[in-house]
Amino acid sequence: MFYGLKQPYPFNAWYVGALSSELGRFLFPRTLLGLPVVFYRTAMGRAMAAFGICPHRSYPLKNGTLTHDGIQCGYHGLIFDTSGTCRQLLRPGVGTVRSSLRMFPVAEQGPLVWVWLGDPRLADLATIPRTANLGVGSPGWRVDCSGYLNVRARHQVLCDNLLDSAHIDFVHNTSLERAPLFGVAKLASHPTTCTVSRESLANDAANFAFLLPGITGEVDIVMTSEFRGPGLIVAVQSHFYRSVASGEPREPIAEMAFAHALTPETPTSTHYFPLFMRNFRLRDEMLSAVMGAQNLLVAEEDKAVVELVEAARALYADQMDLSTAEDAAALQARRLIANMIDAEALP
Repeated sequence: MFYGLKQPYPFNAWYVGALSSELGRFLFPRTLLGLPVVFYRTAMGRAMAAFGICPHRSYPLKNGTLTHDGIQCGYHGLIFDTSGTCRQLLRPGVGTVRSSLRMFPVAEQGPLVWVWLGDPRLADLATIPRTANLGVGSPGWRVDCSGYLNVRARHQVLCDNLLDSAHIDFVHNTSLERAPLFGVAKLASHPTTCTVSRESLANDAANFAFLLPGITGEVDIVMTSEFRGPGLIVAVQSHFYRSVASGEPREPIAEMAFAHALTPETPTSTHYFPLFMRNFRLRDEMLSAVMGAQNLLVAEEDKAVVELVEAARALYADQMDLSTAEDAAALQARRLIANMIDAEALP
């Protein structure tokens, strides 16, 4: 049980534990899924993650030091190498330590450092949420991190929010401008993901002059929102095409996406990493600054709302959870997460 709740999130999943820019030749602590974790880089630059408590006498390793490629406990001087094995005592020759330090599987992709906190035997790199088509590690793309937020709300509440387009006109009515969406939302579900797609056809290209200067004529837009796993939600991925006659192949113009890495901190708080990706104007620092600031503003508006929702749920957890047709994607994501949690509970 977690604070009176049933297991609130899956452990056998990849989550973003840190941004690449946050790690270096020092111990960087962060609580993930209720577990204390310390990150660091080896002398060769490899990202590492370890359980943040010394197995000897439970001293917090965030108060230790990084020595060569190992962590030295600040209490008795035990040093644990990159495999978690205790290689050195403060006073050699006075005995051995049988316990080892738990090390977590880590995978670094572009600006993201993924970590696996569940059963290490199941840590398959192939199950990292798909990011290549968002430009992470892909040539011809730029990925900008819009900052970091600590949200005092459970992971599920933030997932619900990011898969919900109905709140945009109310929560983000001044921070966002949207192209009109004439198409009906289409939900496609898969074993571990779900996607909502919409189309907006024959838009005046002048509406997108800020993003795509010089484009004329009419533009079609395909917009998708996707739950790619508990650690990554693509709130909006926009594909811009030149409008063509019905049945003819579309000519792509540009793509951009607003993706969000979400990692539970505790059952009632979440680490939130908003990202902005694009495959155009890659060297335009002004565009990155403007869009990054807007992305962070939108994330801060979402943070304020979901924290109010969390506070209300803490007081009125027994109230009916009303849902509408607009909540289909969020409800499907809930089911997918629940299936992952249930699978972990099996003997």
